[in-house]
Amino acid sequence: MSCDEYDIVEVDNRKYRVKKSIQPHLSVSNELSEKTSYDMKEYCDEPDCIYVPSLSSKEQVEEIFKKAEITPRTTDCTIKLLIPNKLHGQIIGKGGINISPIKEECQCKIAFASSDDTPDLVRIEGVNEDKVREAMERLKNVCINVFCSLKSTHTIQIPFKSSDLLKQIEIFQEQLVKIDGLNPNYLQKPQALHLTLTTLSICTEQQVEVASKLLEDMAPRIYSILNNKPLLFELCGISAMGNEEATRVIYIKVKTNDEQINKIIEEIKQTFNKYLDKQNQSEVILHMTLFNTNKLKNGKSFVIDASDIVRKYTGKSFGKYKAESLVFSSMINKIMGTKYALINSIPLP
Repeated sequence: MSCDEYDIVEVDNRKYRVKKSIQPHLSVSNELSEKTSYDMKEYCDEPDCIYVPSLSSKEQVEEIFKKAEITPRTTDCTIKLLIPNKLHGQIIGKGGINISPIKEECQCKIAFASSDDTPDLVRIEGVNEDKVREAMERLKNVCINVFCSLKSTHTIQIPFKSSDLLKQIEIFQEQLVKIDGLNPNYLQKPQALHLTLTTLSICTEQQVEVASKLLEDMAPRIYSILNNKPLLFELCGISAMGNEEATRVIYIKVKTNDEQINKIIEEIKQTFNKYLDKQNQSEVILHMTLFNTNKLKNGKSFVIDASDIVRKYTGKSFGKYKAESLVFSSMINKIMGTKYALINSIPLP
């Protein structure tokens, strides 16, 4: 089922993702038509009519600042905000570059919570209420810029959990270390093997909840693309990202039904791009990463000459495997690589 079969309809200041085949029950004025006995609650109970909160980064910031707790007093004014703690560093900026001018020019204090009890708390305090409110507006603009510039935080991926495949990968990686001289610290753990279909930038817990729901909602359309039959992958050959003689990533090449996988990727991008900001829209290269030098403690990566390895294992086959699920995961950057935490998944035929 195509995303083109859906529209966003607003009723009573709430947005709904509505299948076009039932949309005639809603009048142009976005109120319920007198010709139908349905009410909005009944629509909401239907799988083809789903409430979708606003998700753009700017709107998320607007919602945060609408909930600001403002306490004006005779001698001073305090504003309390709840801004995701994980973004505090980016909002402050290196050396306070983003907020220092606001504090100085608005003659106020801006304090970011250090307590575990309220890690999201941000306080703006000053003696002049107008100046404090001005500081809040300027801080909001900083937050919008930060939210809109987030790098990838989540993925939609297909994990591989076949015990046979994991054993093959483990043996092959041992060979790459002992015979071909690769540093074992930068090998991808077999248990984390997956195919990334797209990446997402998600700011808040509300977005995570909606993205999780969108994945579930997408299941019937994915099954339709697959004709309710298994999606098979063949893992064959070793390659490198970019220049083989100066690469950071070595991977296993993946072959599958190009028409089906391209439709699935397009379905994912259409579904999530409609609601989430800053999608990674670059062309997807299906691959299973074996070796990656990109994540280091000092923030720098290095390149290696993988040309001999690519030539040596160009025909290496790992067999054919069935994709078992489509997974929505968060990306957790660690010192020696990226880890993935499962949020939700849908089974595949």
